[in-house]
Amino acid sequence: AASHRVATAIDVRVLTRGDEVSWMKKSIQICGLLLAACLLIQSTAAAQDPAKQPILEPQDEFQRVFVQARGLLRRGQIDEAIKEFRHAAKLHNDQCVECFSFIGQTYLRLAKYKDAALAFQQAAELKSDIQAEMYNGLGVALYLQNDKQLYDEASAAFKRAIELSKGKAVKAYYNLGFALLKAGHEAEGIAALKTYLEKDPEANAAEINASVANPKMAGEKFALAFKVKSTKGEELSMDKLKG
Repeated sequence: AASHRVATAIDVRVLTRGDEVSWMKKSIQICGLLLAACLLIQSTAAAQDPAKQPILEPQDEFQRVFVQARGLLRRGQIDEAIKEFRHAAKLHNDQCVECFSFIGQTYLRLAKYKDAALAFQQAAELKSDIQAEMYNGLGVALYLQNDKQLYDEASAAFKRAIELSKGKAVKAYYNLGFALLKAGHEAEGIAALKTYLEKDPEANAAEINASVANPKMAGEKFALAFKVKSTKGEELSMDKLKG
């Protein structure tokens, strides 16, 4: 009987320990599930809380805004696009040539020449691979204001474009020629148009020669030459942007 009682006691103790082990395993599993659930809830809450969103680096934020501005421009949301280009420029410490270029081109299309001139002025004052083209854009925006007091400023901008490009901004000679003619500098204007003819074999010689023969009847067609490359080699033409 004693041995039976001992055996019984031993059996009870073994079963009790087994239950403890099983209970502990289940407890650990439950705690693990609860922990995972808590982490998931915290992660979801953080994702929904703007204050806990990851902060973008300045360059990443600039790129996001710049791409958004181009998208708005592509969809014809002009005012919003210009606003975002200005925002992007601010994020880049107003050192974004591409931002000011798009703003200038947009204002030219809207015939807001004063605003276009301001944008191109900002772009032209920044050193870049497209600085000559920005001075050409500035000259066009000044010229198209049809203000006699601005023709000399327009001519100066075209001359700067030619200087910076080392004579490679061929269209600037065309623009310079007409700006000088409008400013009353006929001899200099004719010389610029002749240089343009020499540098561009595809130029409309008949039109240029007619202007040279009768400067007072010079046309007002301008070669905007906005198919230019950004500092990253990307085309900045609005026509290209529209696809």
